[in-house]
Amino acid sequence: MGGQIFTKEKIAFIINPKSGVNKKHTLPSMIQGTIDPLRFDVDFFFTKCAGHATELTACLLENSYSRIVAVGGDGTINEVAKAMINSDAILGIIPCGSGNGLARFLDIPLKIKEAIELQNTGKIIAIDYGLINDNPFLHLRRRL
Repeated sequence: MGGQIFTKEKIAFIINPKSGVNKKHTLPSMIQGTIDPLRFDVDFFFTKCAGHATELTACLLENSYSRIVAVGGDGTINEVAKAMINSDAILGIIPCGSGNGLARFLDIPLKIKEAIELQNTGKIIAIDYGLINDNPFLHLRRRL
């Protein structure tokens, strides 16, 4: 009997090295050691300036990445999400900013290793975005 052939999912981690207070140079090895290698082909990209995460994301979507993980704060997440509007790709979040408002709102663990593990097992939900002067953004609503 022939075995089933599974195609690995292409996952990209866009890391903002300037977000938050912790150094990001050890993140790729932590991610490689935590992410499921049977499920994902992993690539890493570091942002160089404001707006770069949006450019990287657009390029990654053109190259068939099905999951893009923003590693940074709310600004990084918004930059990545902006390029993902109307795509079928999945946005992942590893909170590494100073406030991490969206991650907190979505109950994403603030411990980096736990947030990485969530990429292997987490559920996928749809979230809305808004527009101000034709600029998309993700918004938080206070829980009642």
